[in-house]
Amino acid sequence: MNLKLPPSLPKIIGGISLLVIVFALGVTVSQVQRQQDIRQRATGQQWLTDQSAETACPTDNSGVQIKVSFSNTEPPGDVYAMKVTATDERTTRTTDLGTINPGQTKNGVINTGRATVQAGNVSFKLTWADGHPGEDSRTASYQAAGPCASPSPTKEPTSTPSVSITMTPSPTQKPSTTPSPSSTPCPTPGTANNVRVECPYCPPATPTPKL
Repeated sequence: MNLKLPPSLPKIIGGISLLVIVFALGVTVSQVQRQQDIRQRATGQQWLTDQSAETACPTDNSGVQIKVSFSNTEPPGDVYAMKVTATDERTTRTTDLGTINPGQTKNGVINTGRATVQAGNVSFKLTWADGHPGEDSRTASYQAAGPCASPSPTKEPTSTPSVSITMTPSPTQKPSTTPSPSSTPCPTPGTANNVRVECPYCPPATPTPKL
């Protein structure tokens, strides 16, 4: 049995084949372009950014703060996302700004913990967020600031030595004995002339009547 193919079938097959070829070429070109972008980033030819730093005195008495801002000005695309870390070159304190996509701006704060700071620089370390090779750095300067109220240092509690008091008993005083007066014998009353006998402990004597 002979099947007759429609005369337009070869044209349809040819059109489909052409579409497959075009699609494959498009994917290949996209991959090549991506690889070129990656190689370009690896050689550090493009790191389009904008960054700034400024000092401020906060109201919470935490010392001078350095406010940092970083903008990724690369064109749209996942390969252009950056990971950014900002470090104060004077205090070596850092803040991690995380991943910053193209066209995105992120802000951060570096707490110096100092009442005053001299003019200095903040260094921004850049790497590609998708992990392909390459890194770069940027620098932004800031002005001197202070004096700002700084946090009070935490004082460790000092232990007060306990004082033991030994009670010494006072000596018991013995009651003093008062000597009782000795009794003086009373003389026997008798007849005497021109003699007066005084006896404080004797009853009054009855005078003897004269005969």
